[in-house]
Amino acid sequence: IEPYYGYSYSQTIYSAADFGSVGCCKRIEKIWYNYSWSTSGDDDSDDWVVYMNTTTETNLDAGWLPIAGFTEVFNGDVDLQLVTGSSWLEITLDTPFLYEPCMGENLIIAVDENTPSYCGSSDEFLCDINQQENVSRVYYNDSTNLDPYSPSQAGTASTYYPNTRFKFGDMPCGSAALGVSPDSDDFGIIQTGECSDSELFTVSNVGWGGCHLGIATIAVNGTDSDQFTILNNPAPCIIDNYDSLDIEVQFCPTSTGVKTAFLTFYDCEEYTDIPLFGTGVELIYPQN
Repeated sequence: IEPYYGYSYSQTIYSAADFGSVGCCKRIEKIWYNYSWSTSGDDDSDDWVVYMNTTTETNLDAGWLPIAGFTEVFNGDVDLQLVTGSSWLEITLDTPFLYEPCMGENLIIAVDENTPSYCGSSDEFLCDINQQENVSRVYYNDSTNLDPYSPSQAGTASTYYPNTRFKFGDMPCGSAALGVSPDSDDFGIIQTGECSDSELFTVSNVGWGGCHLGIATIAVNGTDSDQFTILNNPAPCIIDNYDSLDIEVQFCPTSTGVKTAFLTFYDCEEYTDIPLFGTGVELIYPQN
């Protein structure tokens, strides 16, 4: 926010790559913003509403993202205090937000500050800069309190983003677990230059307690990975508890001999390898 003005509204995109090894079935429970506050007892920028969503967008050049798709995660007063130097404003979310960076989507946070007054010119929230894209859009004004659901002003796109910390916690559910059937497959003997019939693999969430399973990637790996092809790859995808989906794989040998590979699933925490086998042969037709 911009404390020196009466009202502020901002949106910021955080890249999924910035969250490192956060696994599946995780939710954001707290966020912190880095700030410097020298106005003692000043509550003129305390009334906040915070929204979160996921997005495939990497910048906000085209304008605000529609707030109707966001989740309101906090609505209330934040506790801004007099600090020496800088400190971190902690916000415990009223509604923790499910976010799995390994699924590839970015996080976007919108902050709407609604207190009809302003703070000192030295009060500020500290930012860093994205050298490549306008990851933020911000609007501030002394008299106009922008409606996030129907913004009448375009605001200003910016390469700056607020210094932010996140606390992730486990979803209050049971445990997701990946099951694949069959657990291996031999495609048999296939003539080089031809393809086998497709083989069906059923991928299931065999966990318990209602926790969904995030599949980040599905790929063929191993010595002869180029001899096997996934015909319908749904990843990244989410499988609800006790639900499943089907994947078709085909064997198309380009040379003779036994071929081996793995159908590999990554569920944001570990890899599961399903062995694949097949034999390529070259048919020799007898001459008259």
